[in-house]
Amino acid sequence: LTLARTAAFHGAAIANHTKAVEITRDTHGKVDGAVVHADGREIAVRAGAVVMATGVWLRDWTGIRKGEAKTLEIRPAKGVHVAIPWLKIRNDCTVTIPVPGRSRRATITRWGNVSYLGTTDEDYRGDLDDVLCTREELDFLLEGARSALKTDLTPDDVVGSIAGCRPLVAPPGGKTLEIKRNHKIDIADDGLITIVGGKLTTSRHMAEQTIDAAQKVVGRSARCRTKKAYLLGAAGYDAQAIVASGGLQAHLGERYGTEARFVSDILQGDPALTAPIVEGLAYSEAEAIYAVRHEMAGSVDDVLSRRTRARLMARDASARAAVRVGAILKSELGLSDQIVAQQVSDYVASVAREKSVLMGAN
Repeated sequence: LTLARTAAFHGAAIANHTKAVEITRDTHGKVDGAVVHADGREIAVRAGAVVMATGVWLRDWTGIRKGEAKTLEIRPAKGVHVAIPWLKIRNDCTVTIPVPGRSRRATITRWGNVSYLGTTDEDYRGDLDDVLCTREELDFLLEGARSALKTDLTPDDVVGSIAGCRPLVAPPGGKTLEIKRNHKIDIADDGLITIVGGKLTTSRHMAEQTIDAAQKVVGRSARCRTKKAYLLGAAGYDAQAIVASGGLQAHLGERYGTEARFVSDILQGDPALTAPIVEGLAYSEAEAIYAVRHEMAGSVDDVLSRRTRARLMARDASARAAVRVGAILKSELGLSDQIVAQQVSDYVASVAREKSVLMGAN
């Protein structure tokens, strides 16, 4: 999200909730843009270079022409984390723990008042839009924690879960854990650029090489400036000074960096918005408003699952907050009662299903 907002600050056009459905080509067969769906409209976007940066979804759609063979083999590797109240673990650093009878180790990392326990690393062949933590995976992680920490953890202690897939570039065979997390950049004969693999820790290096590839396609040459480019909110940020004082300033500073002043502007205008948006968590109603105004949030799920981490840190409480979040979206975006009600219903149902799969009921 911060990368997207920083790009917009530098002049990029950013579109949220937009689905790419086709890569277009000119009369000479060269890539010249894409067709996207947004807000019920079909939009043709023209471009000198098109980059496919879709991660694991490249497994299902590569953008290549019909009849052409795939040049990259994508192997999704599923990983999950579960959130447990910190008081159940009381770790003050990241802890690596062995799991009895398994070569795979797990880790426990504190974040706020919860500890994240993860991760798994297994092949995933299912629907990439429907990846959830299962009871089997939960039991695997809890077994390791109980054995290593001598603490009595049960599935009922878990307050949230998250699951996703790593985009590994590799053919079938062997364990996913043993596959290197290298990235791969491919330029097709028609000019389509594909970047996949890698890790967050190498993202700027990957980005620089991708832009170099795009320049090659359009016939330009310029030095990449990413090494010295600050992300929005990072320039002038002093983490130690901000956090040392504690309180609201520390909370907002950790979340937004120097952009925190825009949230405090909202609070100054209406101090009542300091009220928590989710029971038991520090996120305020002002942060939900900020998410809509400045972070492109357009749905209840956007706010509770992605602009905040409420769904992961307090799954059940986040479901109870959905109605209030819906009211904020209605006020800020002018959404109809019907749309808001549907968003609230969808979020509550999604949370219930996530919990059902996690607990083994589904």
